[in-house]
Amino acid sequence: MLYTHYQAAPAPLPARVRLPDGSTRTALHQLPAAALAALGYLPAPAAPTPGPGDVVEWSAGAWQVRAMTAGERAEQQRQARAALEAAVQQHLDATAQARGYDSILSACTYAASTSARFRPEGAACIAWRDAVWLHCHAVLAAVMAGARPTPTAAELLAELPAAIQWPGQGA
Repeated sequence: MLYTHYQAAPAPLPARVRLPDGSTRTALHQLPAAALAALGYLPAPAAPTPGPGDVVEWSAGAWQVRAMTAGERAEQQRQARAALEAAVQQHLDATAQARGYDSILSACTYAASTSARFRPEGAACIAWRDAVWLHCHAVLAAVMAGARPTPTAAELLAELPAAIQWPGQGA
């Protein structure tokens, strides 16, 4: 539970407080509400749920909802994009690692291999990686244009091109 201390921003109760007589008190969570109130700690009201494009802030002893600034919106979009791109990269790497490669990058380098086994696998990795990133970037462009909502990482991964058909495995 969060508390306000003389209308400061809501926070958990501190581990220790100094009392007016100079002594300290711990285990504030064991005190009754009236004793906490006497020390200036009041239960904080629940924060409202912000709408899309809103920010919830504590100001003047109460929660306030305001529209995001352009800078905040841009930062939110940057963070969402980075998180989705990281999830896609991890998916690419995990798929290549399941085949014994260090990463998708490592697997793609085998397209130049002299080995009849590794060369087609490297080429398949390049084709799949390219298809995945083209789809990911198309989704992100649609999000930035407002044409679709931002997907979760799981939603984006589910709509990516199917995993690699490794050479020799058939379709």
